[in-house]
Amino acid sequence: MTYKIIVVASVGPADDHRYYYKEIGALTRAGWSVNFFCRDNPPSVFTNLICTVLPKGVRRLTRLTGGLNLLNRVLSWKPDAVQICSVEFLPLAIFLAQFTRVKVFYDCREDMPTSLLEHKTEIPLLFRYGLAKSTLLMEYWGAKVFGGISVSDHWLEEKYRKWGAKNCFLFPNFPRLEDFSGVGGLDEISAKEADFCILGSMSRRTGVIEFVEALGILKREVGWTGKARLIGDPGSELGSELASIARAANVDLEITGRVPYRRVPAELSACKVGVIPLKDMKKFHRNPATKMFEYAAAGLYIVASDLPPQRRYLDQAEFAVLVKPDSAVDLAAGMKKAMILQAADAAGSLPRSRFVEDWNADSLYSDLIAYYGRGIA
Repeated sequence: MTYKIIVVASVGPADDHRYYYKEIGALTRAGWSVNFFCRDNPPSVFTNLICTVLPKGVRRLTRLTGGLNLLNRVLSWKPDAVQICSVEFLPLAIFLAQFTRVKVFYDCREDMPTSLLEHKTEIPLLFRYGLAKSTLLMEYWGAKVFGGISVSDHWLEEKYRKWGAKNCFLFPNFPRLEDFSGVGGLDEISAKEADFCILGSMSRRTGVIEFVEALGILKREVGWTGKARLIGDPGSELGSELASIARAANVDLEITGRVPYRRVPAELSACKVGVIPLKDMKKFHRNPATKMFEYAAAGLYIVASDLPPQRRYLDQAEFAVLVKPDSAVDLAAGMKKAMILQAADAAGSLPRSRFVEDWNADSLYSDLIAYYGRGIA
């Protein structure tokens, strides 16, 4: 049976890979009618999809009202269900769940209360504390009344189940098979342009300083002369600091700047080893790094901080080494094992095989549709 569902995701980019390409894609392929409330028009790739682009003024008002200003737009379409994809819409979601017959789904991709409290440092502390606690309260309330909650990691799944969520679905941020369909394995490792890379978010918290320092250690101790790549945008201030450290150590470091997602597979496939040098912070004890799955999809050996989310997936993997976080010396030792001691060569196609056989979103689509069906039934 198919239904009408509104997906409210006007905070992030319209072509987000989680809620647009994966969740909306799976729903439309299953025959559901989807109305996508977004901030701009995404690529037209799905049937059964209506895109409702919310004007800037409306989006600004949603931030002040928790999405309640969208109530008339939502109810006029007479949906069977509504999914929200941001904590900003929790007031709207709770109102719909409590006072209408519309079933509500919440796609929770990270531990937002902790993220608000510890990482949004540009917000005054007292205000941050209030936001974090109110978000926690609304998420607890939602666990009691929502038709379903989809989460990206095991920590969130356990949290919502403890709170009484009856329909909680673990939907990790695995890549789609088609995104990495043209990527080969490490059998072509000699042709790779860069020895090491980091993909995605670039900040001091993600360990990029320790990464560049580790490159310098490899240069001094084992005479490493290869190339490293940062695939992302660290910003002008941090980027200048990283370039300065690299120059002082005489290492070849390329900073690509922001790369569109469609180019990520090609960028990664030009590298040999993917590095995840996350620091030892509460947030990183809960959410696995999405780049871990993308590295595997591109056939890269992985060197990662030994934190619970990465340990869950990589502890027994023959294509990865876990290292002590916050230490450039330990990180360099792991990188040395990968390249100088040829662990990456020995791993061969193992990371790529794990992606094809297990770590891909396609393998979860039928369970995802069943999750939505349970929440409406």
